[in-house]
Amino acid sequence: MYTSKRPRQFLQVEIRAARADELKTILSSVPYLAFSLENVTSYEDVWDKIRCGGYDLVFFDDRVSDPKELERLRRYRLEGGGSQVVLLTDFSDLDFLRSMFSFGVSDYLRYETLTPEVLERTVRHCTQVMDSSIKSFEYSKKIDNLLSFQSKLNSSELGFPEFYDFIADNIRDLCDCQSVLVEILKEDRFVCAGGSGNGTRFSGFEFQYKNDLSSGVIESRSTIRIEDFETDPRLNRDQTKLATGRSGVALPLYFLDRPLGVLKIFSSEAYTFSKDDVKILELASSITGGILYERGLLAELKEKNLSITETQTIAKIGNWSLNLETGNFVCAENTRRIFGLEQSYEFDPEKREDPFVFVLDRDRVEKLRKYYIKNSECYEIEYRIVNKEGGTFRVAERARVYRNREGKAVRLEGTFQDLTGLRNSEESLKFLKTGVEMSEDAYIVSESVWTQGIGRKIIYVNEAFVKLTGYKRDEVLGKSATLLQGPKSDPRIVERIQASLGLMTSLKEEIVIYDKAGRDLLVDIGIYPIRDEFGSVTHFISIIRDISEKRVHENKLRQSQKMEAVGQLAGGIAHDFNNLLNVILGNLEILQVNLKTQPELLRWVRSALDAIQKGVDLNRRLLSFAREQPVNPETLDVNYLIREFVPILSKARTENHRIEYDLSPIPMLCSLERGGLENALLNLVINSKDAMPEGGVVRIRTEFLKVGPSSNFFFADLEEGSYCLLTVTDGGSGMSEETRHRLFEPFYTTKGGKGTGLGLPMVYSFVKRSKGKIEILFEPEGGTTFAILIPVILGGDDPTVFGCARSEKVILVSDDAVYSEIASAFLKRMGCKFWTTGDAARIFPLIEENSPITCVMLDASVPNADLAIERLSENPSVRLIRFGKENCGKSISIPRPYCISEFSKLFQNGLRSHVTV
Repeated sequence: MYTSKRPRQFLQVEIRAARADELKTILSSVPYLAFSLENVTSYEDVWDKIRCGGYDLVFFDDRVSDPKELERLRRYRLEGGGSQVVLLTDFSDLDFLRSMFSFGVSDYLRYETLTPEVLERTVRHCTQVMDSSIKSFEYSKKIDNLLSFQSKLNSSELGFPEFYDFIADNIRDLCDCQSVLVEILKEDRFVCAGGSGNGTRFSGFEFQYKNDLSSGVIESRSTIRIEDFETDPRLNRDQTKLATGRSGVALPLYFLDRPLGVLKIFSSEAYTFSKDDVKILELASSITGGILYERGLLAELKEKNLSITETQTIAKIGNWSLNLETGNFVCAENTRRIFGLEQSYEFDPEKREDPFVFVLDRDRVEKLRKYYIKNSECYEIEYRIVNKEGGTFRVAERARVYRNREGKAVRLEGTFQDLTGLRNSEESLKFLKTGVEMSEDAYIVSESVWTQGIGRKIIYVNEAFVKLTGYKRDEVLGKSATLLQGPKSDPRIVERIQASLGLMTSLKEEIVIYDKAGRDLLVDIGIYPIRDEFGSVTHFISIIRDISEKRVHENKLRQSQKMEAVGQLAGGIAHDFNNLLNVILGNLEILQVNLKTQPELLRWVRSALDAIQKGVDLNRRLLSFAREQPVNPETLDVNYLIREFVPILSKARTENHRIEYDLSPIPMLCSLERGGLENALLNLVINSKDAMPEGGVVRIRTEFLKVGPSSNFFFADLEEGSYCLLTVTDGGSGMSEETRHRLFEPFYTTKGGKGTGLGLPMVYSFVKRSKGKIEILFEPEGGTTFAILIPVILGGDDPTVFGCARSEKVILVSDDAVYSEIASAFLKRMGCKFWTTGDAARIFPLIEENSPITCVMLDASVPNADLAIERLSENPSVRLIRFGKENCGKSISIPRPYCISEFSKLFQNGLRSHVTV
């Protein structure tokens, strides 16, 4: 009896309709045969139809015996055509037919003997051959797909979790399914690590290990095939919803005895997965389990290696190994990075890393290494290296010595650690601590945390604190800085300090504190929070500077300026009072003349004259107090005056303020008041220092300038000629335009109660009296420059100053360094060639070495001067010019420092005769 699971597709090629109906009638008589029969009556395109139609059996009539059709039949069979071919004929000699159709025909039937039984046998045979061929082909294809699946998994470079999705995608190539889930076992739960199709929406889903499909597969270590989820009692209802299908297969993912997870494949149709499908999927799950285990081990190993590498990188450590017998040296990438080596660099087994050891450390390192290898199991050496780029680093070499049975060292396993940053930090801290200890300011470091009953504990004070307060370190450590407060400590300032500490902000105040002996000190205190890398305040540092003495000096200066202001006011009144006294005095003198004949009235006039005289004396005292008495200007060298004034200016310096000088080597003589210049310079330096409360540098500079028609606007209102440019520069924050415009106004100040507003107006007045100019300039980098221009007295280009001295050779003899420097500058400007000495005995060797000498300029106070004068008087070819501090009879004398014009004239006169200057 014929049985078939599916309807069969038949094709009949028969031109005769009666024969076609006869075949259909007989096929219908075969029991349990479900079929469809298609009949064609033409051979045109019949072979293309056969190739595309998927027929199980093709019935041909006699016409296929045509040679052309026989060739087509042969080619079809060679191409692996799946349809079986049966020849229906009226011809009685079947042996002849078999010989004719030796290739391509499965069976031969005669119409006259065709019965349902015969046809059933033929159909059964042909369809079995057909099914077997199809089944073999499909299974072979599945095996090929399985091998391809294994190859894809092995060659994939994807990491987790993408690899799980990759597995699910490729499982779908092995069977007819709608969704795939890859569940990985994690301790007591399953995790949907990957999916394909409908399974993708469950990625990342977790569920507990319990009595369900997944746990059953793991526990039984066998495949569970469910042909219909709706009728299978083994399926958990939640899993039915999860599956979104009708049938499925759950396969265990194992490697040896280690469960890894479950592979689930679902189909939307019932009874989808055959036994052959299950076998293929079991092979796939076995392959997947092995690959997952291998990948897991590799990932775990890679993660551990990466963790070790990252740890070594963070700690700046690189491992290495040295075979002491072969000299083979192997190191990690971090070691190469420490030494600055490229990946391709090969270590010399003989020298190993020694070429990189700092030259001064090599002998010590080699001796220590040899000693440790011989006598120790482990060792550590710290030394300096020079990498390939020439950078110097500190490294620690640590190693374990491995020995053979005889105790001979055969191998070293160790690490190099870059300690450069650590050692640099330690040295920086050492330098910082040294600087803090040597500082004249007192430093206090306290905790940021408030301790009940104590406050913020002091953990460090420097030596300056000990000197300032008289407390020893152990007397204040662990206590609060409030112990320095006392009766005169302003409670408002104390409250502001506590508020700043509570808010973790910086603060700068002036407050009175008390030392151990109870003496009060006025100090400038700055409190600053110290933050860690996360921005949290860990400590506070307080910097204390004693300003008691400074405040005394400031008060004295302020008082002096106020008195000067009062004096100026008194001077103004004195001038007006002088005018009144002059009128009264004149009238009284006229009365005195006219009242000579009236003694009684004359007595009252004389009494009034006595009172007037007392008023004149009082007015003189007022003018003297106001410094309005006429002061004759002097011709002075500005550079020399500044050098003389340096000791006074140096008192304005502090620990954070420096004064730098850049004075022109050219002597610049100006007509000015000595006291006026000194007072102006002092005022400008003090203002510059006040502009830099945090400290800085005040620069005083002089320069010789020529002002001509083409000069810029800065010199617009100056006469053409030579000028001394005196500048005082600070590094402060500058000033506003309003302040700049009002800076020279009397009584205008930006210092509040600390200033009088008279310092800069006095500077301005001095500059104007000296026929000069003062300007305020702003520096590009920040800061302010006060520039003063004062006319220089040089004699211009007058030939009487320089003209006749160009070729003279002079010996200058003086032991006064300052005046020798000025005279040398004058001689140089006049174009003379000259030699200087401080001993008169050197005159004559210099004359012999540099003959001919025009003249000798001699200070009479130098050693051996009298003897030199006597000998020079015997040499008329050498003129003698003597100079001294006092007038000497009829000799010529000028006050020092010399004016270059007068100096030149006297020098020229001295060339004509012996002169005492």
